[in-house]
Amino acid sequence: MATNAQQRAVDDPAEIVEGLRQVYFAGARDDLLRDAFDWLLRRHFAGAAGAGDDPRARYRNREGRNLALIGESGAGKTTATLRMVEKHEALVGYGSLGTRCPLVTVRAPSPCTSKQLGRATLRQLGYPIERELPEHRIWEEVRARLKSTAIQIVHVDEMQHVTQVANAIEAQRVVNTLKALMVDPDWPVSLLLSGVPTLKSFLESDAQIFRRTRFVEFSPLKIPDDSPEITAMAETLVEKAGLRLVLSDSTDFGSRLLHAVQLQFGAAVDLVLDTIYGALTRLRATSPLQVAEMNADDFAIAWRLRTGCAEDANPFLARAWHEIDSGKAFATVAPTALGAHKRLDNQSIRNGRRNF
Repeated sequence: MATNAQQRAVDDPAEIVEGLRQVYFAGARDDLLRDAFDWLLRRHFAGAAGAGDDPRARYRNREGRNLALIGESGAGKTTATLRMVEKHEALVGYGSLGTRCPLVTVRAPSPCTSKQLGRATLRQLGYPIERELPEHRIWEEVRARLKSTAIQIVHVDEMQHVTQVANAIEAQRVVNTLKALMVDPDWPVSLLLSGVPTLKSFLESDAQIFRRTRFVEFSPLKIPDDSPEITAMAETLVEKAGLRLVLSDSTDFGSRLLHAVQLQFGAAVDLVLDTIYGALTRLRATSPLQVAEMNADDFAIAWRLRTGCAEDANPFLARAWHEIDSGKAFATVAPTALGAHKRLDNQSIRNGRRNF
């Protein structure tokens, strides 16, 4: 009889990996984000008449506030934010209009002009855009829809797209629009903006919005401090896929993985999932009775397929992996890593398992 691991090896790898995307690894930064978001709620709903303990009550303060979540691409900002708002007790009904959930999420278009942001916001508010409207009419409609749907917090993801606008005047129009929403005398809203570090500089450039903003940073992880945590994350996902991760004690696996993804936790999870998909596909193509194991070679193959790098510039192969610029595709060689690697190809994976 096939074991559970052997059975998982013959299942559809894509379905298994998709299921693994629902696994979430909570940490200290989630607590930091939750505390900051609760601050935003308290500031926004302070003084609400008859609010009691219900933070969704009618807002009566004079102006909104802004929470800015800053982190590099791959830090896991979007995943962490969506998980928080989906589970927050004050945001029951999130994602469905008509539930009176006070928060709506908008993904900033790229590049992000004031008019484009307004159109994206209207779509999320359920307004059918059937004809071209001037910018001022779009934002008039946004304010009306925010009030009619009881939306009091607007979450804009990928807000750094506003910094891609070449025209500085147009970028300032976006800032002015956001400020107008926050101080609207009839229906002020608060903001939750997330983006890469260029967003921080952008918000700092305007004194009025800066004084209304609280910043939270998803900092890069550290080697070797966070390496055990990354290894544990990989082992957990591999195990949930019905496989077993076999590593030598001398591999520096967690550090190599962190270096490959430029110290970003979300990117590390994504690479682990890519590797699991490759390993499951390999096992499915060979024999369901083969021992369902993975090791660092699987990660080396996944990295090679992702970047097209040469073996001596593969952080899972090179001895001097810390010298490799893992932010470049088609890398050829790290200066001090030349010759300090082992040869690896798909055939060697099929013929036998190896470790560092």
